[in-house]
Amino acid sequence: MDSTKASSYRLNIFGFPGSPSATNNLGLLDQRLAVEWVRDNIAAFGGDPSRITLFGQSAGGASVDYYTYAWTSDPIAAGFIPESGTAVGLGQLSATNAAKLWFNVTSTLGCGNATSNGDSILACMRTKNYTSILSSIPKSSSSVFASGSFGPTVDDKVVFSDYTNRSLTGNFIKRPMLIGNADYEGGLFKVVSALAGQFYSDDFWNTFNQQVFTCPASARANISIANGVPTWRYRW
Repeated sequence: MDSTKASSYRLNIFGFPGSPSATNNLGLLDQRLAVEWVRDNIAAFGGDPSRITLFGQSAGGASVDYYTYAWTSDPIAAGFIPESGTAVGLGQLSATNAAKLWFNVTSTLGCGNATSNGDSILACMRTKNYTSILSSIPKSSSSVFASGSFGPTVDDKVVFSDYTNRSLTGNFIKRPMLIGNADYEGGLFKVVSALAGQFYSDDFWNTFNQQVFTCPASARANISIANGVPTWRYRW
């Protein structure tokens, strides 16, 4: 998430489990801890903790944008550079849908389902090795979203259900933003789909690219500008 790509965070079910009985969005919380570490330690490396800029691309770009809405009371970062990813463009799971994904895996592993005790399910899941857990995740029926089914989930703490309202009321970190997208970011998904034997028309991919990357970047830039935030938009 930072410009050096030095930090790592949990992904898939490990970062975004969807359990109704546990903390979700662990991957985004990992990123926040990384930013806090940079704040506390960067001076020792000759850096300036008052000039931290967060950069991310694709899902990382969305992570940067999620951050701008989640940490308004303690921003730490002085600026943001999301590339080809926004909170709205890539979307998020509802708590209900995330729970369904979670229980699909827990039931496959014999740890229980939606009718079972949540704490008991977690205790059982913690006895399973990561390869068993990963192999129990159903394969996505579509390779368009090849990153998998588990992801940022609405908890109204870190990931919200009302980004439009928060944007209109200026409820986000108002610090400089350089935002944009690769001209044809959707081309990556086109290639991945083709490799999986799934083919769609050029019109489909052009629309996909506009809806998921280009238009959300434009909208997010306009949100910042409307709130008087220094904003630059690029198309790479």
